[in-house]
Amino acid sequence: MKKTTIVDIAKELDLSPSTVSRALNGIGRMNQVTRQEIMDLAKKWGYHPNPHAQRLKKAKTSTIGLIIPELTHHFYSQIVKGVDSVLDKYGYQQIICVSNEEFEKERNAASTLLNARVDGLLIALSNETKEYDHIQQVIDEEIPVVFLDRMCEDIQAPYVMTDDFEGAKIATEYLIKIGCRNIAFIKGPENISTTFSRYMGYKEALKIHEIPMHEQYVLLHQNQENLNNSIAKLLKEFHIDGLLAHSDYHAFRAMEEIHSLGYRVPEDVSVIGYADEPLASYTTPKITTVKQPAYEIGKVGMEMLFHQINTGEKKEPRMLQTELIIRQSTR
Repeated sequence: MKKTTIVDIAKELDLSPSTVSRALNGIGRMNQVTRQEIMDLAKKWGYHPNPHAQRLKKAKTSTIGLIIPELTHHFYSQIVKGVDSVLDKYGYQQIICVSNEEFEKERNAASTLLNARVDGLLIALSNETKEYDHIQQVIDEEIPVVFLDRMCEDIQAPYVMTDDFEGAKIATEYLIKIGCRNIAFIKGPENISTTFSRYMGYKEALKIHEIPMHEQYVLLHQNQENLNNSIAKLLKEFHIDGLLAHSDYHAFRAMEEIHSLGYRVPEDVSVIGYADEPLASYTTPKITTVKQPAYEIGKVGMEMLFHQINTGEKKEPRMLQTELIIRQSTR
């Protein structure tokens, strides 16, 4: 007689094998009716777990998975270096997957790393990610997860990121300090937590200094042509004199458009970027920016993950401080 497997139970109840596994092991969040149906069928069919498979599942591979949106930007390459500095110390290796800011690639990467039986997962979510079942599945398989740079409130997992609210607030306050009163803000992609935090920091600085908040001054994440048109409108109709961008790349593109319209940076418009990419030091003028400790994000995130792998205890989330680097793009 054929031995009943998790796959058999999953097919009968039209569920995924991972859902059945979670129910039988008493882990993860699940509808109680579904859990009871699984338990009842397992008992009816005489299901017994495979001890060898369980031992294999619990065996450590001394490998962690890292999913990042891209490698071309200095920020993420520094995160990788930070992670690597801890791996060397403990004799671990990492499998790096790049999502290219695409949800499907991120989900497939999570599945690949799960099948590779990594001991833990570090992830910086993509711009497109709005659903998190693929991350929850990793957690339900008892594999520790730590978010880097971008966090998710829907998933109960630690994170390490920079205090983007405070970083954007300090940058906006600096623009106010040097005399700017009509300050624009270029937002990042709507789905990621850093966009919201930086936007709220910008708004808070205006509120503290009793400067009116104008929605027309807030530019959404968009393609270059639309961004150029929006900047042109801000200059001609609203006479902005300051601009905070979600990234150094946004700041650079904004400066190009400002110059092309016959305005000067910083004499007419002071511009601040975010992240302190190498680009910020190579432009003319050099870009004032909010520096993020990318290397530390990777290092601290890996230390948090390694602690959980070895103790089963989750570390408290960490917020790292930013630093305003003043250069030539602000007067």
